[in-house]
Amino acid sequence: MGTEHIRSRPRWPESLWLIGLCALLYLPGFFAIPTIDRDEARFAQASRQMAESASWHGWMVPAVQERPRLQKPPLIYWLQAASARLCTDQFRGRGVDAVTKDAIWMYRLPSVLSAMLTVLIVWRWCGRMFDPRSGLMAGALMAANPLMFWEARQARADMLLLACTVMAMWAAWEVVRRARHGRSATGWLVAGWFAMAAGIMTKGPITPLVVGLGVVVHAMVRGEWRLLMVFRPWFGVPLAVAPVAVWVWQVSREIDLEKYLITIKTETINRGLAAMEGHGGPVGYHVVMMYVAFLPTCMVVALGFWRALTRGFVWNRSIGGGRWSRLVRAVRTARAAAWPECFLVSMLIPGWIVFEVSGTKLPHYTLPLYPVLAILAARAVLAGPGLVGVRSKRAGRLLWTWGAGCTVFGVLWSVVAAGLLWQEAWGLAVVSVLLLLVGAVQIMRWTARFVPRRDLVQLQIRGVAWFVALAVTLGVVGGQTEAIRVSRNLNDVIAALTVTSADRGRPIAAVGWHEDSLIFETRGKSRRVDEWKLKEWLKEHDRVGRRALIVLERERLAHWPPMREVGAVVGFNYSNGKPADLVVAELTRDLP
Repeated sequence: MGTEHIRSRPRWPESLWLIGLCALLYLPGFFAIPTIDRDEARFAQASRQMAESASWHGWMVPAVQERPRLQKPPLIYWLQAASARLCTDQFRGRGVDAVTKDAIWMYRLPSVLSAMLTVLIVWRWCGRMFDPRSGLMAGALMAANPLMFWEARQARADMLLLACTVMAMWAAWEVVRRARHGRSATGWLVAGWFAMAAGIMTKGPITPLVVGLGVVVHAMVRGEWRLLMVFRPWFGVPLAVAPVAVWVWQVSREIDLEKYLITIKTETINRGLAAMEGHGGPVGYHVVMMYVAFLPTCMVVALGFWRALTRGFVWNRSIGGGRWSRLVRAVRTARAAAWPECFLVSMLIPGWIVFEVSGTKLPHYTLPLYPVLAILAARAVLAGPGLVGVRSKRAGRLLWTWGAGCTVFGVLWSVVAAGLLWQEAWGLAVVSVLLLLVGAVQIMRWTARFVPRRDLVQLQIRGVAWFVALAVTLGVVGGQTEAIRVSRNLNDVIAALTVTSADRGRPIAAVGWHEDSLIFETRGKSRRVDEWKLKEWLKEHDRVGRRALIVLERERLAHWPPMREVGAVVGFNYSNGKPADLVVAELTRDLP
């Protein structure tokens, strides 16, 4: 049955270290970085329209302007709208108009809080599963990686989904652990099923897919199908599905249910079968991306996975036959040795396979499985020189590759920082580049010092410190860079042209800047209009005394002789990597 791994429990004061680490990683630039196109702008605008709604009907169907946004369930929109209303003192009697003072950071709060909650759950779960030292290491490794750095700063659903999924994983492990010892697990059952319900209400089937498959595979590998019954599915499944059913029923009263079901089919089945919106990739895509998205921890993920696989399973080596037949029969006859490692591997493999065979692929799709990778990596780090295979030449090459990769990553990061700042604050750009280059060189020095001794703890601690330096620098740089504030600057120009009460109702057509961030910055007033439809749109909306404002590229202004420039913005469109030279114009006379 394996040995009991819990030697002591983590203490809550230890979590202050992780909270401080999260603050260093996620807060620089959190308030200053402008709205990110395109998903964040859509999520934030839909949440704002909920917050501004005067009735509960507006909270049922997320929408951007008049377009329903039903690709995701509503929980993240509810939390973001509630965050905006709380931050603007909505519940202190100022009325709905108080929301007009909102800012993008208010809609990001659920994401950054979910990121911190995820780190704390990983710390607590790993600490209870193994020991407090492993918990602290796993929490730090979970906090410090590019995916968490990026997603924690965006008003999207992925951080909330991650927190719900890791909570459901932890609860599932506690239920299994207590069942092994004949103890009651009612509280953990309720917590797990509530986390499952929250995950479904955040991003559909991802949480039940990942956790459900892991629990089933764990029971199958151990040959203990009774473990499925301890989850009381007759109680939990209705509890998890009920909120979704109630919401779908309410949605059916607001919009055509058939259209909604088509949207769900597109976002689940179609997305799994084929690459959508050009986001495809071969099998193995997520494994390759992990070595970038999980820096600096990626160097020990393979070692941690192999360690867990060899400790968590005992293979029957006496089976004859061909290679593949032996493998199949070995899997069938495998039984768990160290059951915590068996549980983690069972949770990781089936979900990862599903993401790899899915037609649509993006780097953050496997993020719900990163807590398992962090725990496996932490155990490998603490095993250090005693880790099986770590002293081999292959492992040495892996560690040297990691050092070289971190150096290249740091150099590229410094180039990006310099490019963003050079036009506006070249002194800060030079200082940033020098600091990051020194850090990149230091990584190679640490690699040369600690790789021969296979001191993984020192390597990983310094890797986390290196990543914190990168995160702080890029966060500050992103918050200070004016070139990426195109939509915000356009809104400032438009606001200056609509100061008087007579001008505030002027229609706005975005022709040369079809980014959703402009919709958010103008509070939904701007409309995306194709240039070939602009003449028709102007005939409908442009009136003497209420001239429409048109955002278009400077080079296109000459094609519209009746227009004159009333404002201009120059910047950089990071969505397509092209410079942006835009003008705000208005008609000088009526169109024929």
